[in-house]
Amino acid sequence: MEEVGGVLGDLIHQLRDITRDNAENSTTDGLWSFDEWINYLNDGEREICRRALVLPATITLTLVASTSSYSISTKIIDIEGKGYCSYDQSYLTKVTQDWLNHNRTTWRTDTGVPTMYFTDLYNSTITLTPIPTSTEATYTVIILAKALPTTDLSLSNFTPSISSRYYEDMKLWALWRAYSKKDAETNDEKLALKYYQMFELSVGARTSANIERIMLEEPDTMRIVVRR
Repeated sequence: MEEVGGVLGDLIHQLRDITRDNAENSTTDGLWSFDEWINYLNDGEREICRRALVLPATITLTLVASTSSYSISTKIIDIEGKGYCSYDQSYLTKVTQDWLNHNRTTWRTDTGVPTMYFTDLYNSTITLTPIPTSTEATYTVIILAKALPTTDLSLSNFTPSISSRYYEDMKLWALWRAYSKKDAETNDEKLALKYYQMFELSVGARTSANIERIMLEEPDTMRIVVRR
């Protein structure tokens, strides 16, 4: 296996020092394999993104005539209440489909410049209303969001997607995973709990699925970009 450098190599070297699992070089397997350390760090990066919403992303929608629903990346996990408008300083109002059904019953057939939208992050879609016509076609809507990393750490990608301020948290998660490994030489429930609690103290607890659903459906006002 080729030598690994950059941030990934540094993180694995530091983890091996902490666990006193010093192999001959950065790619030699010890109690935990090289691939396991990479997996633990990737898992930690994703968990930080889910809990702390630290990785910004931009959703860009090019409007299409007679099209109200648009697919977005499956990596998008949260829609921010922020944005900007470079065309006419207009806003889109974030609502729920249930709200539209009760308060704007013609939303499925209204046409024109979109003024409202609702999200379905479970199915990775955003629906706009009114529905764009040929006049609005090719306008661009930009919405700010939070996402999971699009590229995992690997032999060809040594740098995490998130800020370096979270590298210590990635190591804490990796240590929790390492000491949770079901093996006589690696499993240590007390150490695993210690590092998990340190991670939660730094990053925060993960919200329940029900709370996440409520957060996703909470109406909000979103600045957008609408430009020719």
